[in-house]
Amino acid sequence: MQVHLTLYTSYIAKLGWFLNHLIIINILFVSFAYSASNPDARYYIKISETYNQSDSYLMQKALEAEILVRNEDYDSAADIYYEICLKSDDPEIARRATQLAGFAKKYNLMLKTSERWLFLAENKIAVKHVRLSIFLELKKIDLAIEETLSIIKSSKDKDKFALVYDTVKVFEDS
Repeated sequence: MQVHLTLYTSYIAKLGWFLNHLIIINILFVSFAYSASNPDARYYIKISETYNQSDSYLMQKALEAEILVRNEDYDSAADIYYEICLKSDDPEIARRATQLAGFAKKYNLMLKTSERWLFLAENKIAVKHVRLSIFLELKKIDLAIEETLSIIKSSKDKDKFALVYDTVKVFEDS
């Protein structure tokens, strides 16, 4: 009989421990569930997901454009990079957009992307050389002259005229 009593008391003790924990868990759950279901607006955590052009979206579009470049579809890739360069503050993206527009022979688009590149770039001389080439290709001689004078003024080279001559020499005598 003694053995049955000890087993019975140990089961009762375990049952009491289980009921105590069950009550504690229920209290915690009910308090959490009640606070989560409170209709008062100040208790809500408002999560709003806005579709902005995040970095992951830009990376996705850049990957898409690079796949198009690999397939030699420069027209589509240039359009995608133009969209990306308007939304990004990275001068390398604007540089790549300008480069792809050149591969596609879309010189007006190349001029637009080079404007963005010029705005973002730290080394503006290199961008101005590219822009000079674009102006000459579009036969916009007046703008090419202005860009050339701008290069001469901002250049730190000793022989500024040789610098401009090397740039212009690539093109015909136009």
